[in-house]
Amino acid sequence: MFADRWDGASFPLPQQGTVSVELDKEGKLVTGFYAARTHAIIPVEDCLLGVEENKDVLMAVKEWMLLKQIPAYDETTGTGLVRHILIRYGFTTEEVMVCLIINGDRLPEKSSHRAAFGAAGDDFHFL
Repeated sequence: MFADRWDGASFPLPQQGTVSVELDKEGKLVTGFYAARTHAIIPVEDCLLGVEENKDVLMAVKEWMLLKQIPAYDETTGTGLVRHILIRYGFTTEEVMVCLIINGDRLPEKSSHRAAFGAAGDDFHFL
């Protein structure tokens, strides 16, 4: 099987992952991972399994969502826009890919995405 062929030492420890986004009971934006077999998010802003860049990217996306008043998806009402933030890091290219999984067709104010990431936004490609 796969475990017989996999040599964990040949892979860097940091992993990429999908962070879920929701509003807590007070309406505050919360990011983290789902607890096992639930839809309850365990708040996490920095995962030890992730690369260092993940935390900075996650904070930038959260700040952008708050600044532009982009709502997190609410499972109980089916409203809101951003459901998950997927962050991938290319160890060879040293590029970061950020995918927002949304409840809709598009994000508002596409031109503001680049500004949200400051000078780093010049190296980003937005679809």
